[in-house]
Amino acid sequence: MKPKISIICPVFNAEKFIRETIETIIPQTYKNWELLVMDGGSKDGTISIIEQYKKEYPNIKCFSERDEGAWDAAWKGIDRVEGEFICFMYASDGYVNNEWFQKCAEALDTDPSLSLVWGIPFDMTEEGKMLGPHFAYAQFLPKRTLAQTIRTYGLLMKRLDPRKIWRILKNKEYHKISSAASMALKEEALQKKEWFLYWLRTGLSFPDANMVVSKKVFVDCTPRHVPGRRAIDTLHDFFFNFNSRGYFAKCLPIPANYGRIHATQATERFHDEIIGNRERYFRQLGDFGKELKRRGTFSFVDKDKKPIQNLIFHSKDL
Repeated sequence: MKPKISIICPVFNAEKFIRETIETIIPQTYKNWELLVMDGGSKDGTISIIEQYKKEYPNIKCFSERDEGAWDAAWKGIDRVEGEFICFMYASDGYVNNEWFQKCAEALDTDPSLSLVWGIPFDMTEEGKMLGPHFAYAQFLPKRTLAQTIRTYGLLMKRLDPRKIWRILKNKEYHKISSAASMALKEEALQKKEWFLYWLRTGLSFPDANMVVSKKVFVDCTPRHVPGRRAIDTLHDFFFNFNSRGYFAKCLPIPANYGRIHATQATERFHDEIIGNRERYFRQLGDFGKELKRRGTFSFVDKDKKPIQNLIFHSKDL
């Protein structure tokens, strides 16, 4: 039987964390999955650790060859997966909920119009201390107050250099997201067409490390890796195309995964490019909103691009 969910995990010299990452996948109550570890030619003990798991779990696979970074590795994985749905897991991250795949599969089976489901990500220090739900998504957890969100965000600020964080957060795109995080929203605001309207107002993206998305839809919405071209902060094209082409998404307002906060120089080194990509994303969103006002209608589609529902816009929607 082919797996329903394929997890793609790009790694390179990840022996410090890869065992822990795999140990959050194996206990999932939903068993119809495969894990593709896409190794970039590690020189440490990463491969030997993965080989140990492969002996016991045939649904764990490993491909090791030099690549041009995580985006190149991700696309090599996409070309090899067997599942109808894919998700991405990065070495040093993992799942906090053993029923996460089960919840995703149930939602996707119950509603064939869905092309993507996502949940609430948590932040963790490099040393393994859980900080709490990511500040941009914490308000989507039931009964979580703004004060609690601010306390969680405060812990994050203590962990990293506040000057570096503020330099990013002061940009307008993050202001939109942080403003959205202060809104008291009902669960219904995160479902299907309501999510689309919320996205139009805020630009908030899906948490990339826990979204479970139709492979065919991801391929339709995402530019492939171009050999020889550096890929930084690449998923904004997917976020924009997925929503603007009318695919349906749904949030499951439950804890899903954790992501470690690494004190690396990568974000600092590519800061201008990262910010430039996100500013481009919000310019696209603004232009798209103007076009919707002009047209007055919008069509939603399923995974096969078959029309599902039309939406008539009113001035209050944008």
